[in-house]
Amino acid sequence: MSVKTDRKNCITLPPKVNSNGFGDAYAQNRVIQFSLPQLELQMVVIFTLTQLCHFLLRRLGATPFVSQLLAGMILSTIVRHDDVVMRYLFPLNWLERSGSQAIIDAVEFLGYTFFFFLTGAKMDMGMLFKVGKKAWVIGVSSMVSLVFSIPTLGIMANKYKLSEQHMFQLSSLMAIQSFSAFPVIYQLLNDLKVLNTELGRLALCSSLVSNIAGILLTFSASIFSMPPDKKWKNLGMTLSFFTTVMLVIRPAMKWMIQQTPEGKPVKDRFVHTVLIIVLLSAIYSDVFGQSVVFGAFFVGLAVPVGPPLGSALVEKLDCFFLEMFMPLYVTISALKVDFDALRKGLPKMNLDLFIVTFVFIIKFVASVIPPIFCKMPINDAVTIALVLCCKGIVELGTYRYMVEVKKFSQDRYTLSVIALLLNAAAIPIVLNHLLSNSRKYGGYQKRNVTNLRHDTRLPVLACIHTPDNISSMLRLIDSCQSAENAMSVNVLHLVKLLGQATPIFISHQMQNKVDGNKSYSDNVILAFMRYARGSSGKVQASMFTAISPPKLMHEDICYLALDKNVSLILLPFHRKWSNVDGAVEYEDTRLRTLNSSVLQRAPCSVGILIDRGHRGPEEDVEFTVGMLFLGGGDDREALSLAKRMATNPRIHLRVVEICHRENNSNTPGMIMSWDRILDMEMLRDVKDNHQRGNMSYAVEIVEDGPETAKLVREMVYEFNLVIVGRRYGVECAVTSGLQEWAELPELGVLGDLLASSDLDTKASALVIQQQQYITS
Repeated sequence: MSVKTDRKNCITLPPKVNSNGFGDAYAQNRVIQFSLPQLELQMVVIFTLTQLCHFLLRRLGATPFVSQLLAGMILSTIVRHDDVVMRYLFPLNWLERSGSQAIIDAVEFLGYTFFFFLTGAKMDMGMLFKVGKKAWVIGVSSMVSLVFSIPTLGIMANKYKLSEQHMFQLSSLMAIQSFSAFPVIYQLLNDLKVLNTELGRLALCSSLVSNIAGILLTFSASIFSMPPDKKWKNLGMTLSFFTTVMLVIRPAMKWMIQQTPEGKPVKDRFVHTVLIIVLLSAIYSDVFGQSVVFGAFFVGLAVPVGPPLGSALVEKLDCFFLEMFMPLYVTISALKVDFDALRKGLPKMNLDLFIVTFVFIIKFVASVIPPIFCKMPINDAVTIALVLCCKGIVELGTYRYMVEVKKFSQDRYTLSVIALLLNAAAIPIVLNHLLSNSRKYGGYQKRNVTNLRHDTRLPVLACIHTPDNISSMLRLIDSCQSAENAMSVNVLHLVKLLGQATPIFISHQMQNKVDGNKSYSDNVILAFMRYARGSSGKVQASMFTAISPPKLMHEDICYLALDKNVSLILLPFHRKWSNVDGAVEYEDTRLRTLNSSVLQRAPCSVGILIDRGHRGPEEDVEFTVGMLFLGGGDDREALSLAKRMATNPRIHLRVVEICHRENNSNTPGMIMSWDRILDMEMLRDVKDNHQRGNMSYAVEIVEDGPETAKLVREMVYEFNLVIVGRRYGVECAVTSGLQEWAELPELGVLGDLLASSDLDTKASALVIQQQQYITS
């Protein structure tokens, strides 16, 4: 056999591939000598194709996992029918794991191993003892399909005279379809953006119960299916591994946490030590007859959830392994399907198709019945059942493991991956229709300050992110406190979810301690409880803590606002000014995104506090509040709140109405709109009390937007606090031309002027948006 060599490019060219598309063994092992460039080229092709597929499919609601699977199947078709691609890019020697394919296999399987480690590090096993009976019942009942499938499989074995190997394959397929994998459910709920809703938490806890039960059953089956001479040896090695993890590795990790000062990052040597332990545990688990991911997963479970160690590991490894290596694993796994083998073996796989369909139906029915008996809406029950029936990367990895150890045939592997693709593609699309996020917090009741009776308690929700927000929010609440009526303040401390998968929502009225030694929001609780005790009963404070991903925090805010029937949500601004020179210290873009999400979805009115360090109303210091009134619902809501403030004798309110010369209501013969009539009615008592008590009123006439901006910049120095309506997207003569120059358009024109970084003033501002009604 002759081999041509291109010495100029250092490439050894194998002989042509035979007509069957595979070539001989010698040809399969002759590849490009430089393996690193070939690996890089493989990664470029995979990432380009997966991103192209996702760009085309994401509008249909497809997840990245589906796009990666589809890209792998497309590559499989190309590789098996294109000699050049197969010879130089993806040689079909994956079962032997030799040549260049061994390199990319090692890379993506390393990513899969660390995926399981990070999954274990994010799982909070303590949640098993805190989930309610509803989650336990749903999680256990979702595995009823396994109970019904066993006798069904026995009947089919007697009827069709199945061999022992065929029985094992069908029973393995049945078990894989019956379990719910926690990582898959977590990723699905995260993609649907319902992870920290009540429905999402219930589904996540139910999947945790099902996943742990499935792991125990799988482990027991693998141990007792071994030959007698290996069974007890491997069982002893497994128990010794568990003992080492619980008595040595976990205490060592706790010691690492104790050596880390509060607020400081974990030392790199501690992170490196954990990574070495993960690799050694993967090797050890392979020695005692388990998959290498088994040891890595249980070491992950030993990692204390959350900061500092768990969060450090997740932050350092998530992007590299989950975002880079896992797409490779999914695509390579799908690349190894063989449609030709499936076409030949499909007539003999009726039982496989029946098992997949039968288990799905039984699992869906078993998962939907308990929520209905718990008096949940049918729509929610169906949603939870579909979530628990969803399959993903864990099942794909199991199928691949089965075919690589030659427990599954090539045609059965291909059929299983196709069924997995259909499941993972269809369920998210159906769930997107069932979960109407736009109407989840629809405001069908009037929850705002304008429609609140003056003799009733003002219910507000104050959101806290950092310790800097505490004093500014307390000053604002003190300003809003009426001399006549009390306030009901719900304080929500929002904490970023780090190093764990399960969001937590804590009501400090019902439980003061969580997870033993953990203590959340102590400084927030102490500050607001002290303020409530000093208010002589006029302020009632309720404390809550929400630990969730930043992009989903608005769900916690809106959920609590809806549950507590509050009229106003108070949010801190994303920009912080220095108390020394007034310069901007920092900006939090994630907080800006969060505020925008709340403004779009809130079931009540919303106020964004732009704090520049003003002092609150004190006995011996005059505190002046300015209300700039242009008209409209947002301005009427802002004026209603300002009037409540004016009942406090320590506050002087000055209402400034800014009018255009041609649209002045005092112009003879002018026809007023209904919106303007409401504005005039809202201003009536302000005008009647003109120059009396602690309230004053003035009218300013302007020609255009620039004149309004000049007026606002001159007046702002007269006040300690300025209140304006958001008026987002509202164009009028007095603000014409200002929207194009807005730096922060989500605040509206006047809000953007007051939040400008070049405005040298100590006056804080409060931008108010009235409740948005959703009736469609």
